[in-house]
Amino acid sequence: MRPIRLEMCAFGPFAGSEVLEFAELGQNPLFLINGPTGAGKTSILDAICYALYGETTSNERDAAQMRCHNAVPELLTEVTFLFELGGTRYRIRRVPEQERPKKSGEGKTRQPSESQLYRIAEDGSEQVLVARKVTDATQMMIDLTGLSAEQFRQVMVLPQGKFRELLLAPSEAREKIFQQLFQTQVYSRLENLLRERANALSSEVARLRERQGGMLLNTGAENAAALASAVAQLAQELVVAETARKAAEQQHTVAQQALERARQQEKAFAQCEAAQVALAQLETQEHLQADNRRRIEGARAARAIAPLFDALQEREGEYAQVLQRQQSAEAALQLARQAESDASSAASAVQAQRPLFESNSKTLDQLNAMVSLVGELAEASTQLQTKRAALAAAKQRANELQGALDHCIGQIAASETRIAEQRTQIDTLANAPAEHARLRELLAKRQRLDTLRAELEQGTEKQKTLGKEQLAAEAALTQASSTTRALANAWTAAQAAVLASQLQPGLPCAVCGSTEHPQPAHQGGAVPDATELEQASTAEDSARAERDTLREQSSSLAATRVASQQQIAALEGELGEHADESAAALAQRGEVLSKDAALLAMLRAELPEAQADLEKLRQQRGVHEAELRSAADSVDAAAREEASAATMVSERQQRVPEDMQQPAALGRAIAALETELAQLGALLSASASALEQAREARIAAESSATATREGAEKAGAQHKAAGQRWQQALASSSYSSNEEFRAALITPQEQAGLEQQLREYQDTLLLARRALEEKQAAIAGLVRPELTQTAEFERDKRATLTQAIDQLGMLGERHKTQSAVLKTLETLAREQAAREAEYAVTGKLSQVANGSNAYRLSLQRFVLAALLDDVLIEADHRLKLMSKGRYRLLRRLEADDMRGKSGLDLDVEDAYTGTRRSVATLSGGESFMAALSLALGLSDVVQAHSGGIRLDTLFIDEGFGSLDPDSLDLAIRTLVDLQAAGRMVGIISHVPELKQQISAQVVVEAGVGGSGVRVVGG
Repeated sequence: MRPIRLEMCAFGPFAGSEVLEFAELGQNPLFLINGPTGAGKTSILDAICYALYGETTSNERDAAQMRCHNAVPELLTEVTFLFELGGTRYRIRRVPEQERPKKSGEGKTRQPSESQLYRIAEDGSEQVLVARKVTDATQMMIDLTGLSAEQFRQVMVLPQGKFRELLLAPSEAREKIFQQLFQTQVYSRLENLLRERANALSSEVARLRERQGGMLLNTGAENAAALASAVAQLAQELVVAETARKAAEQQHTVAQQALERARQQEKAFAQCEAAQVALAQLETQEHLQADNRRRIEGARAARAIAPLFDALQEREGEYAQVLQRQQSAEAALQLARQAESDASSAASAVQAQRPLFESNSKTLDQLNAMVSLVGELAEASTQLQTKRAALAAAKQRANELQGALDHCIGQIAASETRIAEQRTQIDTLANAPAEHARLRELLAKRQRLDTLRAELEQGTEKQKTLGKEQLAAEAALTQASSTTRALANAWTAAQAAVLASQLQPGLPCAVCGSTEHPQPAHQGGAVPDATELEQASTAEDSARAERDTLREQSSSLAATRVASQQQIAALEGELGEHADESAAALAQRGEVLSKDAALLAMLRAELPEAQADLEKLRQQRGVHEAELRSAADSVDAAAREEASAATMVSERQQRVPEDMQQPAALGRAIAALETELAQLGALLSASASALEQAREARIAAESSATATREGAEKAGAQHKAAGQRWQQALASSSYSSNEEFRAALITPQEQAGLEQQLREYQDTLLLARRALEEKQAAIAGLVRPELTQTAEFERDKRATLTQAIDQLGMLGERHKTQSAVLKTLETLAREQAAREAEYAVTGKLSQVANGSNAYRLSLQRFVLAALLDDVLIEADHRLKLMSKGRYRLLRRLEADDMRGKSGLDLDVEDAYTGTRRSVATLSGGESFMAALSLALGLSDVVQAHSGGIRLDTLFIDEGFGSLDPDSLDLAIRTLVDLQAAGRMVGIISHVPELKQQISAQVVVEAGVGGSGVRVVGG
């Protein structure tokens, strides 16, 4: 790629439209881009990189941020680049997203980003390759140049501060660059084809083995031979099982008939026993019924004298209440007399306080006279406190201002230190964004790998579960088949009994025609109908369908697991050394890099603000110093006013007793005397009133006590009369005490219930005796059967029949299933042998081509390693010259980590020490010489490589300042030689020697309204 013309409009520091004609620099020029710091030298490289890829050389500034702030609003920011590639000219134009004035009306509108790419024919006509879409233009440029933006910055532009990236790039990054430059994708495709074919064969063999293993696992056989032997054995067992079923069926019919007869006889004996038990239970209740008769008779006698007992109870209650009221009245009289005595004593004691009442009245008058004097003292004291507070506030303000000044001085020092630290951190974190982007891609692949591994493990567990479910389904199918055959056999056997039930004596049989029927068939049990037969058949079909579905699921799951294994192998190949590193570790490293990138952006954004804050702090320091001087004057004035107020307070204090100088103290003393006088007055009045009330209460209590005594005498006489009447009635009855009377007395409802219960018992006893006589007559002459033994015998025969039917069905189904499995296994074994033979060859080729060898070299990396050796040979010619024979670049043959890829890492051989070490150990100037040599060597080999990408141009941004004069002179000689070989080399540098030795220059001039460019010495 060779630049021809670059047009920049309102881009970077260029406010207007600037055009750089590279032809003015001469044929294959070595030129210097010269100008003061900040003028826009690097912006020229930014414009070229932005035109090609939509990114700047550092990729730290967005294209929208490159608009010149000095440009007029009507002028759009845009870059147009005309260049030659492979003998064909192209022109590309890019416009970043930006605000522009509306074409009609006031205000602004958003100008979207756009891009146009043209191919220019020899006659000057242009063909549109991309009309507008930015992403299409970027992809087209990648296809044309064969380089991404990041790779372009590593091999054709050595950006400021990033010239070491290609030199120190890891093996994976250098592989991507060389793959693009030398177009070695065919080897990668060959690796993938071999790996995919080998994986497919391996998966197919595994699937065939797993399918055979699953089928053998379901049958329980170790191998196909054992399965064939088992099939033959099952055929013999089927014949034996059918014979056993027929014999068991005949024995079960006989046992069933005997059980039915025994059940009928046992039922009659059980009913007779139940009648005997019922009668015996009723006869045991006879003594209870006799007790009920006696209770009924006693209740009738007690009810005749009950009214006299009730009257006695009523009089007793009334008499007890009157006695209680009499006791209460006597107690109240005693309390009233004591209260009158206490009130009289209290009134005498209160009258002794009257002299104190008169003395306190005089003292209160004296205190009221002091109120005005204390008010004047309080006012003077308040003024003194105000002046003291003003003095304290003035001193506090002065102290605060002094503290603010000290704090401001400390902030200035801290801000200066922080700005220095920010600049250091920005330099340290410059590479964080690119490293973070690379790690994000690795993390996404690693997380996908974890997901696939987990899915594969789940699939394995599910395969085991399906195997168990298949065994259960086979057993369920066997059971369903047995049930269907058993019902069919029962239905067939029952048809003879149906025909026998239609026979009539002397008439011919519908089957054989005979008129004699000596042994007609009998029904042996329940006969299944057509619905039961159909349901059993449907259940068997469902079980077979379930078994077939599980087999299909097992096969499908096996195929899915194979696909997962292929994807896992592919991801492990892409991840290389990172395949065994946990996603958490990658995420943790990514988080650190993300934080570093965010910190870098934040530091760059905060630096201008921090510098502005520092200037504000310096201005604040002057303000604080002036305010502190004013505050000192205020402290002196407040001190004088405080002294004057203190003198006035002292004069007032001499006219008032010390304990009464406070208004609050005087007020409390007056209030206390007023309260005490009020309390004494109230006490004198209350004592006289209390004495009068106590006398009235005592008179009322005496009257109440006299009335209750008379009522008690009357109630006692009534109670005595009622008691005499009851004792006369009790003596004439059959009861000897009140307790016997209460026990015999019951309610009418209880008496009626007892009478009804007695009648019902007599009726039930008569019925039970008649029922027992009937049951005894029914079993007369019979012997009770042994029902348990008969039922056990029938169950044994039924179980034997069921077992024989199940065994026959199970053997039949197993024979059918295992015969089909044996046939399928033979087919699968032949197919597996063919796949294994093919994999033996293809698998070995895939391992060798994909790096499974002692050197961890894939086929493509082996080719790239050979090309890197050619690049290093060319680079060493220049590095030996610039380093005066000290250094030589070498390709590292051993891998740092056998888990990862290797073969493209670089070391440097130091002739001074005779040692070989990593290129990362070179100093800044040494790294620049090595990086420059590597870039030039790469350019030479790519140019010479048939079909390679052409690298006709090289831009170098700074780096020469790290070289000593002799090394600088050797580096310039190297670049001159490169120019002589037909290359264009552009250099950005402030080194004076370069300005003197390189005549062709692009001069960037800074101005108030923006920068400009011009070509000199071309």
